[in-house]
Amino acid sequence: MMLGRSAAPSRANPPANTTTRPQTTRRQAVSTSLVCHPDLMPNLSIARILLSTGDTLSHSSKIVNQRSSCHRFTCLGPDRILLWLQPSPSAEETGVSCTIETASDRDYLHVAALDRIAWPIAPDLFIPDGEHIWRIWCDMATLLVARRPGGSDSLSESGDIAGALVMFPTNASELCLHKIMVHPECRGSGIGTQLMQAGLAQANTPVLLTVDPSNNAAVALYQNFGFDVRERIDGYYRPHEHRLIMVHPGPS
Repeated sequence: MMLGRSAAPSRANPPANTTTRPQTTRRQAVSTSLVCHPDLMPNLSIARILLSTGDTLSHSSKIVNQRSSCHRFTCLGPDRILLWLQPSPSAEETGVSCTIETASDRDYLHVAALDRIAWPIAPDLFIPDGEHIWRIWCDMATLLVARRPGGSDSLSESGDIAGALVMFPTNASELCLHKIMVHPECRGSGIGTQLMQAGLAQANTPVLLTVDPSNNAAVALYQNFGFDVRERIDGYYRPHEHRLIMVHPGPS
């Protein structure tokens, strides 16, 4: 249901001796700042930003976390604006189906390729691990992959690997969830959720991860998986790169 807009009152022609100034309309830019990994949670949806007349606003789309099939909220601006959130296509609709399994040493090149293409935003902040590291992860860490049927060439660059999760033990009897990533062609179909659930199911100790404290959507998303904030560390990486340490309690 869309919000209606009342009709503007008609303007009579001004008297001949009246000087009128041309009216200008200044439209305030409306921005939605939500940042999260695009496939870590069920019910992630693409929010199509709509004016109350039904027109799209600059053809924008953002990723949001929602619990219902449709959610509404308004933003401040020159007019009332409706943000209508439409659910992402299901796995059946996108044709994406995968099996979650432990990676083998034959997978490391494809996983390394996935790591290079999974972080297109600010690549200087998301530096991929090298191929030799992924080879070590195959033997020394918990490395799960979402394998897509169709053979080794079904996806560009990463072969049949549609997603991956890696976590390794720390010195404090915990597991560090280092990375979880999904191929851009396969996002929005629940693969990230399956990987997270499988990783937590295999954990026999608490699991920790780090997240940017300004990334409210990601923080809420991890909380929905059972993670809680343990502490904030300013300058965790570079001086301006702060992080929250979030911990999942592990098996109950």
